[in-house]
Amino acid sequence: MALALIGSLCSGFAYLTMRKLGTDVSSVVTTLYFGVFTVPACYITSFLVGEELAEPIDGHAFLLLFLVGFLGWIAQECVSKAVGLEKAARMAPINY
Repeated sequence: MALALIGSLCSGFAYLTMRKLGTDVSSVVTTLYFGVFTVPACYITSFLVGEELAEPIDGHAFLLLFLVGFLGWIAQECVSKAVGLEKAARMAPINY
């Protein structure tokens, strides 16, 4: 329950921050910072939880992972641009 509350607070803070930045900052920058902060957070969390890192993968799995990452980047770009242009309260329920 506490983790869900923390997640929703962080999400709300992210929407408000992107709205405050508006069109002053490119959506590429906000997407870059999203990756810069979430990748270390994932490694730290997996270390604290005790999960091992993934094993090496074959070419097909790598291609699928690349496509998921690329399409996720495109989706994040669109969400960042939309939040910058529209009010966060109106746009937040739509999300991905």
